[in-house]
Amino acid sequence: MLTQPINILHTNQQGDTALQLAARLGDLDLVKTLIDREANVHQANHAGITPLMCASERGHTPVMQLLIAEHKAAVDSTDQSGDTALFWAAKFNQVKNLSYLMEHKAAVDHINQAGRTALCLAAQQGHKEAVEYLLMQGANVNQADHLGYTPLMLAATGGHSRTLEVLIRHQAMIHCRAQNGRSALFLAAQGNHIDCVRLLVKHHAQVTQDIVAQATGQSKVFLQEVLDDQSAVERVGQLDKYGNLTISFKVKASDLIVGKDLGAGAYGVVSLGTYKFNQVALKKLKAELFTKEREQEFLKEASVMASIKSNYLVNLIGVCMDAPNYYMVMEYVPGGSLYDLLQQPTIPLTYSLQIQIGFEIAAGLSHLHERGILHRDLKSLNVLLTKYEYHAKLCDFGLVSMRSAAEGVDEKATSDTLVGTTQWMSPELFHGIMQSQTSDIYALGLVLWELITREIPFRRERMAIIHSTTADDLITELKTEAGQAWLTHKKQPLPTASTVERDWAALKEHDFQAQNTQQQQVLDLFKHMVTQKLKAKITEIIQNDGLPIPKRAHTGLVKEIKACCHPEPSRRPSAQRVAENLFGLWQKEPEQKEPTPVTTPMGDWVQPGRSSVSKGKPLAVLDKVFHSSTIHFLGSNAKKSTSPK
Repeated sequence: MLTQPINILHTNQQGDTALQLAARLGDLDLVKTLIDREANVHQANHAGITPLMCASERGHTPVMQLLIAEHKAAVDSTDQSGDTALFWAAKFNQVKNLSYLMEHKAAVDHINQAGRTALCLAAQQGHKEAVEYLLMQGANVNQADHLGYTPLMLAATGGHSRTLEVLIRHQAMIHCRAQNGRSALFLAAQGNHIDCVRLLVKHHAQVTQDIVAQATGQSKVFLQEVLDDQSAVERVGQLDKYGNLTISFKVKASDLIVGKDLGAGAYGVVSLGTYKFNQVALKKLKAELFTKEREQEFLKEASVMASIKSNYLVNLIGVCMDAPNYYMVMEYVPGGSLYDLLQQPTIPLTYSLQIQIGFEIAAGLSHLHERGILHRDLKSLNVLLTKYEYHAKLCDFGLVSMRSAAEGVDEKATSDTLVGTTQWMSPELFHGIMQSQTSDIYALGLVLWELITREIPFRRERMAIIHSTTADDLITELKTEAGQAWLTHKKQPLPTASTVERDWAALKEHDFQAQNTQQQQVLDLFKHMVTQKLKAKITEIIQNDGLPIPKRAHTGLVKEIKACCHPEPSRRPSAQRVAENLFGLWQKEPEQKEPTPVTTPMGDWVQPGRSSVSKGKPLAVLDKVFHSSTIHFLGSNAKKSTSPK
């Protein structure tokens, strides 16, 4: 119930009104109250999305019933892409909402600006239940979009074999081709989707040399021998033999259009780009990182990444290796990172949204672990969000060889290399234990903690260490065996005590920007010392009291955080278990009242009895020393920003 005055006409940066936000949350009482205060049920945001579409996408049927039955919301109104509420329900497999919309005469074969129907979108996402329901309602199984892609082709492209079975059962045409000449079988083979290939061949799809070439990467001369006197089933056997090893994912530089820069990271610059008429993110890799040995290792790792298709991971589309143009062609996610969201205190983080994002992060991590892949650097900066719905996708996983090269780590230590960010590292890693799934789970717990606190883990502890450091501390560290060993490893000569004192004063005077190599050496020593002290402090906190928890935090989320951050690695749950638990919470109405965050000007949550760190210029400057440039996928507002390390 609203107890404070509210401007019904006020909109946020996306153009959402309070009614749209309430509809997205599924808060029926709040929706009723807003409508009673004359909120416009037809008002769309900047993307053309109406309150009805918000409720349809999230599965809030009671809100839809109120908007349609009592307030005459237009069932077939469209957003800027030409999508109706039926499309939004289909995209997210909301079958109950599909049924209600069809009861109110929604147009089942409405075509959006891309020439696609709701069935096309459901097939593309692999939503078997939504596809089956729409077909039962008379949706055209062979409706092609403006590029000639049918629902069958879209399902084959995504590797959705169960959805393919439904479409074939409803008489989808197997042999038709898109405008570029590609068939469903070609698209399935190109994506290395063996189950889909088998299914299509079983239903008499024509196997040609070009199709097998997509799956095997072999020459046509060799393929002629493969195809001669072999049955279709035997040909599919060739896909099993070669497909996973030689997946065709190389991209030509001539097929890429490089747009504006989005930011810069350890590997190089990330730009907005276009690949075959699709918007993508292009991660340009530094040419100097590649040796012949490292290139082979990179291709092997990238091949594994490209074979993983998940709604909870930023998908790798391909790689360009046309020297000097080394690019990773990635799915473009325009909503920014979770870190960006957490730094915007004006955007409310309801329990429902916290649990949704947490579930999607855990699901993405589970998909990696199922394939034996570690993330190694999970944190809020490496979680990207869709622009309006805040659906989460993990990025920057895998590619140990490139990360090691960029960070100057011995490239021969690829599988055991310790990579990541100190504040999200599991304490056992500080003592020489190899990274594992349990260290990823610990980092998952810290990201969940970020969600409920809107804080950077251990930032206060780090700032206290930074603020208390003196030149004498650096000189003492320089005299220790560990400090000397570290500088020797960095292949730098040992500075004298007087040099340290002089350069430390100069660094403070110049806002900790090194003016020469000697000052950089002292700055590096300072960062190393702070990192070592922080590791000891983190270990102490985790072993004793654990992370501080806000009193109003959701008890279900707190339970998962404590389990993930257990001091004993063997007692931490699997990513799949965390995902299952959070999904269970997500499906239920929150049993607690939503939190009322108290925010500082920095956007941090302040616990009762726990004051926020005063951050004057000296602390702000020192904090920046431990920040590094990070890629933010921010769409039209893309910028290079700093992020916590």
